[in-house]
Amino acid sequence: MEGLLRIGHKSLKFVQNFVRSKAVLCFLVLLFAFYVFYCTPVVLFEPKGVGYTIINSTLNTTQRKHLSLFGAIHVELDKPKTPHVWLLLGAHRDTENVTFACYSTNRNGDVCKTVVGISPIYPAPMQCLWNIYRAKCDVVDDMTEFRIADGGVDAEFRGEKIPYRIPDKTHRHVVVCQSRFFMYDKWQILFTILELYRFYGVDLIAVYVESIIAEAYNILKAYQERGFIAIHSAVKYENFVRFGA
Repeated sequence: MEGLLRIGHKSLKFVQNFVRSKAVLCFLVLLFAFYVFYCTPVVLFEPKGVGYTIINSTLNTTQRKHLSLFGAIHVELDKPKTPHVWLLLGAHRDTENVTFACYSTNRNGDVCKTVVGISPIYPAPMQCLWNIYRAKCDVVDDMTEFRIADGGVDAEFRGEKIPYRIPDKTHRHVVVCQSRFFMYDKWQILFTILELYRFYGVDLIAVYVESIIAEAYNILKAYQERGFIAIHSAVKYENFVRFGA
């Protein structure tokens, strides 16, 4: 009887090890498949032909001719540092060597003209066609008007007048920038997320609202009154300033 129990125990242990080994093998196969299809930058089924090449080249060339302005932030600094405006822009991930002119004026009639280039804030993710860029424009003291134009400094004040914001200089430990709210209706999840952020020590959440149900917006307003949320209007695509050759 003891011999049968011993044999049964060994058989059960063999089956358990086999099942465990099979699970590990399946995990390794799935991990390898994920690496091949997601992490390796190889196009397995790329359409061939002259037509595809011409269309793809034309689309990329057209997209690289445009920058989309997301926002401008005016930073006043103590002397001898020069005040400046930071521009946040969207552009094709392969955009290079793009320059444009910045113009600033004040009530005294002082004018500052500079030509600036753009640089990416971070490397574009593999799955993204566009990326976020920034540009730094030196401006006059006590600036009252700011413009940008596609061209050199000789292009006298043509282009777009750009509204700008003043940075919030309040010292905070952790600030969260929330993704844009578009047709947002999950007020229960919103409330839970906000409380989790508070629990883990977040000082301020910047939210960008395009469309949201009234109940969820009322929750945001209540937290804003307590200084925990800053509500901003989301970027409207039709209001982008586009320029480029």
